[in-house]
Amino acid sequence: MRSENYQEAKNMFFLYRGNGFNMWHDGVIDKYDTFEVPRELENKWYEEYVEEKIQQLRTEINKDKITSLFFDLGEATEQRGIGAKPFLFIIDYLKCERLKFDSFTLILLAGNLRRALKAYTRKYPNDKKTQKNVKTLCLEILSGILDGPITVSEDFSYMTHYDFSEENLRRRIEDEINQWDTKSDNKL
Repeated sequence: MRSENYQEAKNMFFLYRGNGFNMWHDGVIDKYDTFEVPRELENKWYEEYVEEKIQQLRTEINKDKITSLFFDLGEATEQRGIGAKPFLFIIDYLKCERLKFDSFTLILLAGNLRRALKAYTRKYPNDKKTQKNVKTLCLEILSGILDGPITVSEDFSYMTHYDFSEENLRRRIEDEINQWDTKSDNKL
């Protein structure tokens, strides 16, 4: 890789979260490929990317941005084989921070964690303890939402098209619980 292309290649890598499919989808993969970035450097960048997202999540207060960061870290579980770090971080984060979130944010975070767990389970199929603990945590959170008032952060006020009625959110919570309940621990 030529040094004059380093920053442009890295910026593109970060913009697309290191995801070649997304680069292909947006028609920029050919340009990225011309940079001839070595796999080892991409892996290093991906670790930097994950660290950057973890730091952002630790300080972010906007609930909508938190759900996006959570999604990015969940997606990181599927990418690059960098290990369990992003997944384990979002589990700990949710355990520690869940009380500060509104109902809608928790629904989104539980859904993102379910999708991340699928990727984690593919990589670490024998880690039944973590799989069970995550399922228990999310079911506990979702059931807890149903037991209390349904709340939505003002951070989502731009979503004027979305039905934030209590009836719709309760239905969404029940659907999410069913997604967890209908999956065996082996097939999350």
